[in-house]
Amino acid sequence: VEFYSFGFHSLHVDGCDGYCLQRIAVSKDQVDLLHKIYSPGGVSLAGISAFYSVMAQIMPTMERARMSAEENVARKIAEYIRANPVASMPEVARACLVSESYLYLAFRSVMKMTPNEYRQRRLCEYGVELLESTDRSLEEIAETLGFSSGSYFRKVLKKHLSVTPREVRKGSA
Repeated sequence: VEFYSFGFHSLHVDGCDGYCLQRIAVSKDQVDLLHKIYSPGGVSLAGISAFYSVMAQIMPTMERARMSAEENVARKIAEYIRANPVASMPEVARACLVSESYLYLAFRSVMKMTPNEYRQRRLCEYGVELLESTDRSLEEIAETLGFSSGSYFRKVLKKHLSVTPREVRKGSA
């Protein structure tokens, strides 16, 4: 039995920056553990235990990938922006221990967009959450997100997510 592993960068194990897309040969015992992960009733504690058990057996055999310095910086920038979407770019640069010019260079090189575009997209996603879960006005939400006005937030939302605030609220009603 073989499984395909898709590359991922969210686990940081033994200094590993990520795992490559690869074919993984597994034993009969590992297949049995994999079958225990999900049961018809949903995920259970036994399933979670089986998942960690099989991962502990498989991960040491997986091919590790190393990120370039730019990829590593871009990942840190993206993580910081996700956690702090209203942070300014100088603040992001300081937190990631890079100059602002290198922040732009590395991020654009790896992510194929500027950090400001990424930040605006994240702000739009957060704005959608607020539009769906609160009855706050568009102006209040725009102010919370750091936009200069409700109309500018509407324009950015339409650009990045192709929806208007009204469409978001209608869809969540």
